[in-house]
Amino acid sequence: MTTLLNAEKDLLAEVRSRITALVPERQATIRFRHRSEEAQKHKRFENADRKARMFEVGAGDIGELLHVGNDSRGFFTRYPIRIMYPFGSEHWQGAANSDVERINHDLLNNATTVSGVQNRRIDPASIPERIEDPDDDWTELRLVLRVHYDISGT
Repeated sequence: MTTLLNAEKDLLAEVRSRITALVPERQATIRFRHRSEEAQKHKRFENADRKARMFEVGAGDIGELLHVGNDSRGFFTRYPIRIMYPFGSEHWQGAANSDVERINHDLLNNATTVSGVQNRRIDPASIPERIEDPDDDWTELRLVLRVHYDISGT
């Protein structure tokens, strides 16, 4: 039996490790780095924290209910993923596009082994969003991770 808390903790650890393990197609020496939960608690992304391909996975929002059984509940939850890139360079914009494709490909082609999770992928209904501010040195790329939970524990 799996509770949501355990399934979510294991799922987020799996997604973070899968993204961190990816070798980018462009600027392969600058790998993905996860921003620690400790840093997230105390401050927003500040310039000192920003490095190319620094990412974080935010808190999830429970979405539509898929089914309710005798001791089973299925539903979608969506998690924001934020990735930082240097601002204004076509080179980095191309790298960001490639990174989105690689993350999506990796999550689709490697089945999850997390108990209580049926599927996790970049949400096909969402469009990757690039947040650019001309007064800032960084561009933020936002993706949405969609997770199909099937929880059987109480």
